[in-house]
Amino acid sequence: MIGQLRLLSRRIKGVVQCTRKFSEFLQLSPETSDALQHNRPLVALESTIITHGMPYPENIRTAVEVEGIIRKNGATPATVAILKGKVHIGLTSEQLEELACDENTIKTSRRDFPVVLGKKLSGGTTVSGTMIAAHKVGIPVFVTGGIGGVHRGAEKSMDISTDLTELGRTPVAVVCAGVKSILDIGRTLEYLETQGVCVASYGNSFDFPAFFTPKSGFTAPYNVLDPTEAAKLIDSSLSFGVGSGMLIAVPIPEEHAAAGEVIEQAIQQAVMEAQARSITGKDVTPFILQRVNELTEGQSLQANIALIKNNADIGSKIAIELSALRKQKIDRNIKQDLGSNSQSSNCKIQVSSSNQIVNGKKTNLKRLHPQTMFDSDKDVKMSGSISTHRSYGTECPANPPEMSNGGSSFSGRPVVVGGSNVDFVTTIPRSVIPNGGRSNVEIANTMLAQLLRPDGGTYSGEVRQSYGGVGRNIADGLARLGCNPFFISAVGRDINGDALLNSCRHMDIQGVARPDGHSTATYNATLWPTGELMLGSGHMYIHCWITPDYISTFEETISQAPIVCIDGNITEKAIEHVCDLCSKYRIPVWFEPTEMHHARKPFQTRAFEYITFTSPNRDELRAMARATGIGDAVSTSDQRQLSEQDILDECISLCQHLVEYIPNIIVTLGKYGVLVFRDKQGPFMCERGNTTKMETALSAYHYPVCFDDSPVDIVSVSGAGDSLVAAMVYGIIHGYDPHMCVKAGLLAARQSLQFHQAIPPTLSPNLMNVQDIEKLMSWKPTRLL
Repeated sequence: MIGQLRLLSRRIKGVVQCTRKFSEFLQLSPETSDALQHNRPLVALESTIITHGMPYPENIRTAVEVEGIIRKNGATPATVAILKGKVHIGLTSEQLEELACDENTIKTSRRDFPVVLGKKLSGGTTVSGTMIAAHKVGIPVFVTGGIGGVHRGAEKSMDISTDLTELGRTPVAVVCAGVKSILDIGRTLEYLETQGVCVASYGNSFDFPAFFTPKSGFTAPYNVLDPTEAAKLIDSSLSFGVGSGMLIAVPIPEEHAAAGEVIEQAIQQAVMEAQARSITGKDVTPFILQRVNELTEGQSLQANIALIKNNADIGSKIAIELSALRKQKIDRNIKQDLGSNSQSSNCKIQVSSSNQIVNGKKTNLKRLHPQTMFDSDKDVKMSGSISTHRSYGTECPANPPEMSNGGSSFSGRPVVVGGSNVDFVTTIPRSVIPNGGRSNVEIANTMLAQLLRPDGGTYSGEVRQSYGGVGRNIADGLARLGCNPFFISAVGRDINGDALLNSCRHMDIQGVARPDGHSTATYNATLWPTGELMLGSGHMYIHCWITPDYISTFEETISQAPIVCIDGNITEKAIEHVCDLCSKYRIPVWFEPTEMHHARKPFQTRAFEYITFTSPNRDELRAMARATGIGDAVSTSDQRQLSEQDILDECISLCQHLVEYIPNIIVTLGKYGVLVFRDKQGPFMCERGNTTKMETALSAYHYPVCFDDSPVDIVSVSGAGDSLVAAMVYGIIHGYDPHMCVKAGLLAARQSLQFHQAIPPTLSPNLMNVQDIEKLMSWKPTRLL
């Protein structure tokens, strides 16, 4: 973690403003925020039922009663609505009343968000709109009355609800009374199948309900009997990363189904009236529901209210079961024999002298190279649509193929093995630092003497808690970039562990062990006002529980990975074991040193023979060079007085030696950017099991910190390096050319500077568009060798 905090310290005076954050448009209620923070079950609720589905005061009365049912069952309701240009998730009673009485709200689906948010309007969210908001904050269960679908006569009008396409691309489970009865139910079910949506009826029958009636004449492809079965379906979909939503169709209670035939006749009449009045699009449903209510003298409204309440009762029970199921998976015990294979308390690993580096030399290298990585001098042809990368004469995918490398598809997903920490970061306020807070050599000793006298006193500082660990951060970044990484780590069965895992709700954490009797790793850092590390300390013993035997339980997942990332927090033996597995399956390995002492670990065993990439900072680069038998090119006392050219010369000198051991070295240089040093000699992985030889050719490229727009205010540098690694790995497995990989990494690092979180919440695949990256960084890197 020390390496993480140093990684890009004193970083980036000339960087740019990031895109506007989603948090600018998002407001969580205290109740919703508390439930998310403590991993309690939540149920999302739409608001078009309030704004467009029912008259006042039935709308507000129903909304309050539905929320009450969910709370009574033990879950937290989170009604979603847009108020004055901000998406609210969870509403107060006053906000519900305001929404119920406002006649100017806009029915807001996916297409409407830009207008409603941009013009600061208010809107009721549809099924589609609510799914989007719920997914953004991690609420997996959503209750509504019924969903939209394929309208009658759609073969001519092409009128198909966006609810269906949203279900096909947003992983939220929708609990409802089936498809609204005014629609073409058969075609709707066919369209849901086309979109890859799992549809299951709820209860003892496969009959698919038709909103007001329990039987539509169509059957659902699947059935769940109770909340437990439904929760298992949802959990399996989320855990596997299917990526689409799920529909749980709940029939209306029998006591309210008797009026179904009367209501159906009224629906047919209302449909004909809508056609006669040329009512189309999103105005159809509100008109027909209101007209049916009039024709049935209120029977349809009462049935509507009854089915919504029933859905809320069942949906909240499903959410509770799902929360309990996922908590059980997080809390599962590691294998009984894990303790017998753990390291001693100091985690020292004995290795035979035959595996040691002798006189700084190595033998029998078997390292692996992804196909296009750092092959800067050749044009790379990619399958699929491409756009010319004009700066370098190579080609990058405009829409990169999912989990592919150089056109070779991988069935697996990236694996990350490393540390998970709860971080406590203290920043010395700028106001108490002489000379405006600059931490240069001339004032460093004075600052230390003034601020850190060992006199038992308390000194001013801003303290923040966050969640880190280099491995966790890289996995977080890859998850936000849509790579669905598998994360192997360990946390304690304590409050810190619960909080840390809660912060990882968007990640697959089934590989995180929770051994009894050990506390979650913690790290405490003190930073200068500029974000540079002053000093740090940590308790990391639990990472010793990431043993070779524990890692081996995930060998099948590792064997399918396009790349495996490991950090220096795990033991030497664990690092060696991961590298052995990756050698067995010809998987490239990325080693992130984390800090200068951990940087030496691969060289204490034979692990270095199988590492393809590493990303040290200058201190870590020196430590790695020393571990291979070479001293620093420059004495430590002279470090801060070096010019940019001196620093580059020093790093190139060290890399020329280290590249004999690790073929791709990405050196992070703080405010001076990134140096990429590569040795093209040796095996080169074109695809699994197929290697060809390449000619010897060392290369060194310098990537400065330079963007084609205005600079930003730096909030924290603690996660910039990990964001850079995550984005570069994303580029590698999606077949980006090497220069674009580095630029994508710099862009992700730039975003992280503006957040206290290590990985910026705005990180997403949309930021990795090669054309947009090229616009921000149109310059070419400088070739130094």
